[in-house]
Amino acid sequence: MNNLVLRGFFLIAMFMPCAISIAHELPKNYSHVVLDLPFDHISEEPWSKIIDNQEEWADFYLNLIEENAPDSVASYILPEIDFETFRVVTGGIGVRTSGGHSVSISKVVETTDAVYIEVLVIKPDGNCLVTANITYPSAAIMIRKSDKPISFSSTELTHICQL
Repeated sequence: MNNLVLRGFFLIAMFMPCAISIAHELPKNYSHVVLDLPFDHISEEPWSKIIDNQEEWADFYLNLIEENAPDSVASYILPEIDFETFRVVTGGIGVRTSGGHSVSISKVVETTDAVYIEVLVIKPDGNCLVTANITYPSAAIMIRKSDKPISFSSTELTHICQL
């Protein structure tokens, strides 16, 4: 029985590239670049923002620094982004009462109608040692420029910590 299952798997795997190459109407996965922001945006509620030009990017970036480290604004350099080619998508899950929470982008898919962004929201289980600090988990990515609407979906995962 196991041998039959393995043969079936290998047959499917052999023909999979052919099926993908002829299915042109399938959604197109495309890469995104994760941006490492200096701080998280302080927000009580979940939020998202799409940034399409240098002025919006500068305002957002400066506000991040002013919210978190107002005395060190002069020491941060605004990263350059080519807004003719890219746009920035950023968002967060709002306030959390401890550390150990995070947000990650698992996939960006473009169809003929829209851009879909899959978000992973990761929380610690009760066995995790976390800080008692208030946190504002967020993520920022750079994607190819498009006028298509952006739609988000999220999956919540729990990080299991062993004692």
